[in-house]
Amino acid sequence: MAIYKGRVTAIPGDTGPANSLSVGTVITLPAGSSAAAAITGTPPSQILNLGIPQGGKGDDAAPTTISVGTISTLPAGSSATASISGTALNYTLNLGIPAGAPGTGTAGPANALTIGTVSTLPAGSSAAATITGTSPNQTLNISIPVGNTGVGLSPGAPASISTTFGTATRPTDTTKPYKISVMIDAVYSVTIAGTVADTCELWIGPNATVGGTGWVKAESWRGSLTGILTLVGAGVGMRSPMSALVPAGWYFSARRISGTTATITEAYVTLLT
Repeated sequence: MAIYKGRVTAIPGDTGPANSLSVGTVITLPAGSSAAAAITGTPPSQILNLGIPQGGKGDDAAPTTISVGTISTLPAGSSATASISGTALNYTLNLGIPAGAPGTGTAGPANALTIGTVSTLPAGSSAAATITGTSPNQTLNISIPVGNTGVGLSPGAPASISTTFGTATRPTDTTKPYKISVMIDAVYSVTIAGTVADTCELWIGPNATVGGTGWVKAESWRGSLTGILTLVGAGVGMRSPMSALVPAGWYFSARRISGTTATITEAYVTLLT
């Protein structure tokens, strides 16, 4: 400050320092989690911490992607902000970066952050992020692991299981999905002429109440004999399985909808792992 003939004149001071943003921790979150971002510290030196979810499992797993949305300049002295929007597997990173703290002179330049490389890492790797360059021009580089490759179901050995018409049945191991195959057998005999028929259905459901809430028909079987036979006392046998894939913990039930001849001769369950 200088005084000239009774006047006070302000002399501009130095330019305030530009805000500097660096990467702190970058952690990998479980698949399906929401991505997270936080900025700590106070201007002009602050740290960006990221939590990036791992890609979900599937036969054709896709990597989680993070793209930059808005980068806004905040008033000098403000706290930097970071938010992540979107849903798995696509997220958007939005940043608010404060201008350099004002000195007695003009305000310092705002820091500019641009996206550099976004690379895909092998499944199981840890996510990573780096910021290169110097203020007020910096570059954010992100590496994101691909989701684990899904593994197909592997069937176990078939095992016999006891069941009767209209009974809710399931294997002892309720932690695995399974395939059920129920063999239906019917032997029809007509002396000269007549009609006989049976209809059976295979149902699956989440509880022990056959046909109750959540139960659905998976397959049906029908056997019949009609017309006039040229051989007195001839018999005709019909045999065929009903099969279905059943979720873990669910029940199955073979149901005879009509007729009285069809029987269950055997049933096999194959656990899927």
